[in-house]
Amino acid sequence: MSLRSVLRLLFIFAFGALSIAAQAREITKEEFIALQNSAYGKLQGATYRVRVTTHPNLKTEIGTLISEVSEHAPDDRLRSVRVWQLSGGGTRKEETLQVGNQEFVRKNDGAWEDVSKGRPDRYTMFGDPVVSTKEIATYRHLGIDPVGDIHAELVEEMLYREEMSGDRKFAYGTVNRLWISKDGRLLKAEWKHSGSDGLVKSTRTSEYEYDPNIKIELPKN
Repeated sequence: MSLRSVLRLLFIFAFGALSIAAQAREITKEEFIALQNSAYGKLQGATYRVRVTTHPNLKTEIGTLISEVSEHAPDDRLRSVRVWQLSGGGTRKEETLQVGNQEFVRKNDGAWEDVSKGRPDRYTMFGDPVVSTKEIATYRHLGIDPVGDIHAELVEEMLYREEMSGDRKFAYGTVNRLWISKDGRLLKAEWKHSGSDGLVKSTRTSEYEYDPNIKIELPKN
């Protein structure tokens, strides 16, 4: 990718932060990672709900994802619900319940199916390991940006990366933003992905709601 394309990519990412640019200051990679690790670390042992939105909506051969909510509780407990607008018409609701290594799924409020099985620990692209060949990154603290009525500090990672997998080369950019409360909890996360042309292809936003009343149990036979 040419230097002009790289600069264009970084400019597009930066443009979205103009409304709070007056508060922005650069931070180090180590500072960002420390804030990120601490915020995500506080999710361990917490009881919370995550509402996810994507733009444009995720599309697969099944259809278009129109709703995604997951709930989490201590001891590796998860309940998630996805609703799809099917390509052939109508909708489909998919639910997952997971406690430790046990996992059950069902569709449209039907019978639960036990799908407990091992999952691979590592993934590759195109069947070959992915190797990073170039990386440009900036890290910023963007000041105070409340989530609803909750005080939050906003930090940002802007990253451009070139990679190889076998003989394939590809380039992309990401913007990773985190809204963190005064007590260090993650309130919101936003992830933007762009292609090598510098244009944003997708945005995924996750909003976190902490609820001690969430209970997750496996289905009873």
